[in-house]
Amino acid sequence: MWNLKDKKGFIMIEILCTLSIFIMLLSGALVASKNASKIKCEYREREKYIGLLQGVKNEVMYNFTYEDLKNLKEENKLYIHKDEMNWDFHQNKDTKMLFTNIVPQKEPYLEMRITETEIFKVNLILNYEERKEKKRVHCEFYKGRYKR
Repeated sequence: MWNLKDKKGFIMIEILCTLSIFIMLLSGALVASKNASKIKCEYREREKYIGLLQGVKNEVMYNFTYEDLKNLKEENKLYIHKDEMNWDFHQNKDTKMLFTNIVPQKEPYLEMRITETEIFKVNLILNYEERKEKKRVHCEFYKGRYKR
């Protein structure tokens, strides 16, 4: 029969078990917190890109003329690079200088496709990468010489 008065070894084992359980729970909580902050950061980036897409769409739709779009199409200036995505639409007036004819190699970038007829069909495509997966957001509208 064991002598239950001598618990020196059991106390050490209890402390080690408690400590290991605490470390496992703490590491799980830290991993969950890290993943949540990573997703939150990706969400902020996506919101920023979609805000830019909406700003470019509004600028092209309401402030560009038919001739402006025609000139951009003829000069093949249909891309906005990642470096230009911090554009402030309220302070800066000339949005046409954002567009370039060099095809971007790095994501994110904005691409504008114009189908040329009497009425332009403008398709804005935002290309970005999220969790090592390529994503695209499309926006389509019409611009041209037509009467309502």
